[in-house]
Amino acid sequence: MAQRTNKSTENKFRNLTELSKTELLKIGIRKFNFEKVISSCGLSKATVYKRFKNKKEFIRYIIKQLFVDLMGPFEDYISGLNSLDSIIDKILNAAENLDKIIIKYHFDDVINSEELTSLINDLYYETFGKVIMKKISQLQQIHEIRSDIDGDIILEFVTSVTKGLSKLMFVKSLEMTGLSYRKLLVSALKDGSK
Repeated sequence: MAQRTNKSTENKFRNLTELSKTELLKIGIRKFNFEKVISSCGLSKATVYKRFKNKKEFIRYIIKQLFVDLMGPFEDYISGLNSLDSIIDKILNAAENLDKIIIKYHFDDVINSEELTSLINDLYYETFGKVIMKKISQLQQIHEIRSDIDGDIILEFVTSVTKGLSKLMFVKSLEMTGLSYRKLLVSALKDGSK
């Protein structure tokens, strides 16, 4: 009987995780009602608090799970990109919709939390950063981008410039910002030996 109960509890925890991901993206962290989600999954607060010491720890766990969920699609997304120009195009296309994405998925909740911003920064490097490093290496091998600069420095440079792009596009036109972004990346990274 104990094994069946454990399996049932684990299923409820999986449901809690999935429902929480959906709810956090739908309504944001500030409006997220942890107790309500726990109850709707048939779990008691005591059972959940044995695994997670508080709501904050649980939200951190859910954010980590969202990164895990996004890894496969992100790898697929960039796997076919084999030129610096195609990568810049994808970034600029995504930037066009950034303000809508921030509003739709309540990222302003995260952006306004130093702790969560730090967590996301760490997760970025642990997940997307590794995928981007592989792409950098591939582009260096085919002489699409410079190979005289270490990949980790290129990752930092591109990450910093892209973060700056996302901030500037709210105060300057996307067209002007995008053009400058493209010029900066191409002039800094394009391999001139081709």
